Amino acid sequence: MQILSILVRVPLGTSTPTWIIKDTVTSEDTNWTFYKSYTCEDQPNLVTLQNVTRVYYSNQIGYYAKFKFDIKYPLSNINVGSVNYRPTLQSSMKSKLGEYFVSFYPSTTPTLDSDMVLIDMTITSNLNNLIYNNTFPSFIKNVTATVESPLVQPTYPLSPAFYPCKFYHVSDILVSGNSETYFGLEINDVLYVKENLIANGNPSRYQMVLDQSILTIASKNYSFVFYDNLIPKRQSNGLFTTVTSSNSEIFEYVSQAQSSILSQGPSGLFVFEFMTQYIVNININILMTYRSINRALIFNFPSWIASGNFKTNTKLQIPVVVPYQFNNNPLKVWGTTVTVPGPNVDNTLPVLLDFKWISLGAQKYIMHAEVEDLHSGFYTLDVYNDNMVIASMDYRDLVSGDIYNGVYQKFIDFLDIRNPFRAIDNIIIFDVAANRVVNIMGYYGFKPIPVISNYVENIVQNYNLYDVTSVRFAFNDIDLSNIGAQNAIYFNISNANKNSGVAIRFFINVRNTDPYKYVFYGKWHEPSGMFSINFELPSRIFTGQVEYSIWYPDLTFSSINLLLTLGETSQLRVKSNNADSMPPIFKQLTAIPSNSVIANDVPSEIGWNFNVLDSVGIKKMIITVFSDVDGSDFNKTFTPTGTNALVSVRWNVSTPCMTEVYRIKYVYLEDLNGIVSEYRYGKLSNGISPFIQILNSNQFEITVSCTPMTASTPPVIISMSSGSLPSYINTGQRDLSISFCIQGSQGISDNPKHLPYCLLSGLYNQRYQIRSTQTNYTGTTACYLCNGNLPYMFGSPFNNDNVFLSIYGYTDKLLNFGGLSSFDLKQNPNFIYKIPIVYSLNPHPVIVGATRMTNLGGDLTIYGHNFGTNTSSVSARVITSVDPILYSVSYVENVVAVIKGIQANLHHLEVVIVVGFESSNTFIVPIENELVVPYTPPIIPTQCPGTPLCGGPNNGDCIANKCQCKDPWIGNDCLSQNIIIKPTINTTSPDTGNDYKTDLDGKDVSLKTLVSIVSLNEINKDSSINFSYNFTNWKYTNLTSSDRTKNFEEYLYETDVPYGGINTTVKVTLKYFHNKDTVEFAGETLDILPSTLKYQISISPFKFQSSLNTLQLVMSASIQSDTNDYSCTYQEQGNSPDSDADYVKLQVNEHSLYGRFIKRAIIDNRIQTISNTFQNGESQSNHIQNQVAINIPNFQYLVIMDPDYSVLIDSQKASDQSTSTCGQPSEDKGLTKTQLIGIIIGSVAFGIIAIIVISYFLYKKNSTIRVIALKLKEIKIMK
Repeated sequence: MQILSILVRVPLGTSTPTWIIKDTVTSEDTNWTFYKSYTCEDQPNLVTLQNVTRVYYSNQIGYYAKFKFDIKYPLSNINVGSVNYRPTLQSSMKSKLGEYFVSFYPSTTPTLDSDMVLIDMTITSNLNNLIYNNTFPSFIKNVTATVESPLVQPTYPLSPAFYPCKFYHVSDILVSGNSETYFGLEINDVLYVKENLIANGNPSRYQMVLDQSILTIASKNYSFVFYDNLIPKRQSNGLFTTVTSSNSEIFEYVSQAQSSILSQGPSGLFVFEFMTQYIVNININILMTYRSINRALIFNFPSWIASGNFKTNTKLQIPVVVPYQFNNNPLKVWGTTVTVPGPNVDNTLPVLLDFKWISLGAQKYIMHAEVEDLHSGFYTLDVYNDNMVIASMDYRDLVSGDIYNGVYQKFIDFLDIRNPFRAIDNIIIFDVAANRVVNIMGYYGFKPIPVISNYVENIVQNYNLYDVTSVRFAFNDIDLSNIGAQNAIYFNISNANKNSGVAIRFFINVRNTDPYKYVFYGKWHEPSGMFSINFELPSRIFTGQVEYSIWYPDLTFSSINLLLTLGETSQLRVKSNNADSMPPIFKQLTAIPSNSVIANDVPSEIGWNFNVLDSVGIKKMIITVFSDVDGSDFNKTFTPTGTNALVSVRWNVSTPCMTEVYRIKYVYLEDLNGIVSEYRYGKLSNGISPFIQILNSNQFEITVSCTPMTASTPPVIISMSSGSLPSYINTGQRDLSISFCIQGSQGISDNPKHLPYCLLSGLYNQRYQIRSTQTNYTGTTACYLCNGNLPYMFGSPFNNDNVFLSIYGYTDKLLNFGGLSSFDLKQNPNFIYKIPIVYSLNPHPVIVGATRMTNLGGDLTIYGHNFGTNTSSVSARVITSVDPILYSVSYVENVVAVIKGIQANLHHLEVVIVVGFESSNTFIVPIENELVVPYTPPIIPTQCPGTPLCGGPNNGDCIANKCQCKDPWIGNDCLSQNIIIKPTINTTSPDTGNDYKTDLDGKDVSLKTLVSIVSLNEINKDSSINFSYNFTNWKYTNLTSSDRTKNFEEYLYETDVPYGGINTTVKVTLKYFHNKDTVEFAGETLDILPSTLKYQISISPFKFQSSLNTLQLVMSASIQSDTNDYSCTYQEQGNSPDSDADYVKLQVNEHSLYGRFIKRAIIDNRIQTISNTFQNGESQSNHIQNQVAINIPNFQYLVIMDPDYSVLIDSQKASDQSTSTCGQPSEDKGLTKTQLIGIIIGSVAFGIIAIIVISYFLYKKNSTIRVIALKLKEIKIMK
């Protein structure tokens, strides 16, 4: 028997196939019919595309198109391909499982290709199986485009330039037409588009600055490229070249000698000596290696310089302290190796016995570890995620036991977008003898390394569990043309932990700004039921969408991805008439008196004049100068005002002196928006250099020529004494005072920048440096004092150990620098060369830091050492003004103390922790001004309104003392319905109304409404009117979109108010909504009824006569009935129950004009509370009028308000209200309903006949006043 396997490919559809099997030997055929019919269906589409093509512009990555697509089944190795574009799956911005984002970028090599009008897209899975392909319209349009720019566009520096250098190309762009022209700068056939290159301007005209680092000899062809009818056009072609610098000042070093070990306890000192030249150009790290410990030793002039100067014959003395008791191993510094002797050898590894996190809430934790090392003792512990250090602790964090078997705790705040918590895979521990143990693979011993509570790892699966479900801003559209703005974002995340902190990060001018400058933190906001973050944006951001990312530790949600899933409400849009992201730059640099000076006996003033420009305004300048001989920094800090500043950096030179070349070492310029330009000598600038326009200047150096002098012996220390030495290094008694005097035959330099330093060296790379103050000066002799406070447990973990003292940085007038190491100081028995380290058995509390505190007060977490664990024995002495206040602590755990409820209105805050009878150091807590974006929860009434309540069960339900109306009923009491009436749009003024007819009880009733903008008043502080302007002339513009999907019509009215020498512009944007909608304004979510008229009113700068004066914008509203029949009117006003607003209702019979006035406005781009004053106007039986004065506080730039009006039909008639005004049978003056009832009751005295006559008369006139309730008939609106 033989088993045959048959593989058959069948067509789609239903069929009953027959197969023929042929015997190749006998040639016989066998027919075999499948036993039943089949239906073969096509495989379902695995890919679902979620959005149509959309063009984006990112200030990080430029123009691109983005798609979101879902793959129904798990597939591995998803790849997206394209012929004409560069596709990128957004792996850096993770998304939900099965959900992918793909971006398409233009090619960096522009070619003539008509297919650029389409984006071709293919998706393949593993084994290159094609699962999707399609084409979409591109954002590079087949349109005629013109880009006007200067024929000669500037480049900096001039070519050729010495490498390494920064190449800058500046282009002024004027874009014709409304098309989005795709363009960039092409360098050596690679296109660099305008992402992050715009320096200033607006979408139609702006300047772009390209910067590119060139590190080798190079020749760069460049040209400006833009697409015109899909053809890349090039203009402003040029060539930039770099050549080798002729600089011969090359840093070199040679090992000179190594001192023997200097041991005065458990620790020993080695001093490595090197001879160097041109140390100004030091470009390598000084590395120290001992067993498993590798440390970088940082050189800071004049530390370590024993003789010579900054240029030649410089002797460096590098001190290194190592444990002496547990050694017999090599110590290497800068390639030079010595062997450290010692009585014992320690090869025993430290053991991690316990490790955990103690939660304090909101990503704040105590890292807790128990470590045993019975030989040399514990030194440091680092926890890692991959190669990134997550947290660290060392021997100074001991809370119980000792370094041989102890418990350590340290406060860690993980609510830090720069350094968040991530799952730990390695824990590395060092002991004092530099033995290292590595706990890997997420375990220590056989125990798993724990994660913090509620930790959300940044993996794809968690984006499926935690999803941003809604996002809104206090206001989505901001005009930043003149000032910055305060705003707030509110968002919800599914399955989120409400106790988690959150953050938002904005990507603004990422080239010349700290990338984390615009990071703001927030938390759960109970009134809104959402996470809330208040933030502030600077002025003059380029027009468009502001990119941001929401951080829910440790997930990141980008604004561009949120746009694809949540739509426009998730976007923040800004407008600037003339944006500016250019940092401050120097327009001119001038050496004083010139760049070459000959010194003489008369002091000469030399230096530089700096002319700095910035269109926003200059905030801060730091300029540092040094020379090739003298590495001591000469620093000047300036805080100029305005947009154009001239500052000088000057000093005197006189003989005797050394020939020097002075150079600018460092420049820091910052404008009022925090945009920064920096310069560092010998290094490339990050972003735009402050010297961009003067890179080819010959004024960067000043050479001072002096008469040659042969003396090269540095000054010497002639005396030394100690004022005070630390008593205990683990208490508050850590003060140090050292006095010394020096003498030199060439005179001692009296320049303040030449003050010596006292350098203290502790174990391994522990350094503490104290700059001295001069106490006496006689020309050839000078005395100095080093006063300082040693850091807590500085230098060594051992009791009765030492730290080692050296003194460097003193010099004579010929810049012969001198210094003495601890070895040198030990040679004189009267000198001090070591400082004893002693530990107290009763350590004092020490404050190291505190969590963020704002002027609003609240809870404060203090962290440090030795706080204990008993709250009853710990208190906090808090000084906020003059008298201290004693607070109890709500929580204490060795290194953390929590103080609850510190008072608000803080300007200054000092804290002292008291444990038993011991007080800590006084710690000054920085106070931050809280960004306050008002959020007012809805007013909850004490009971539901209406008779019956909420109009009865058919109209609404009373829930939490608030009416929840059922469609179509609306209003506070669910007794009204909305009337859909298209208004008559006035083309001469924003006075808008309705004129319509209704059928009431079979009778025709004509009604008219009118809403108008009346006047603008300046109000004095005594409430009198200082100035009043009645609006008369308006400019009208129809802004209604041709897009039929828009839910509103839009009209703009503009007028100017001339006053105080300026024209104040008032703009009224009138929107008529066709259907029900929801809008956001000033942090408030508002439901909009169909046929609502919404007025957005803006007022530009107003010339107030006093800073105490305010404005009033007066609006008028009226409603009237033209019927000749009997009618009543009624007015009602109060607080809106569903929003932070006032309302007014003007009612004629069954119809009302309902006005809503939000009690907040956007004032100078900040949400502020305003008030509304209702002024009752004329009230007749068929006509009622009301004026509303919107009270606006004093402002500087811009006010935006947002009232609205709707027309309603009421179940409760005006005649049913006790304060209504009603007509009478004759033409007599109208009376209120109360007055009419009084007349009716009073008429009883005249007999029943009078009552019958009155009743009959009222009936004949078809009066709407009823003594008994009548059922309201259905009212039909006549077309």
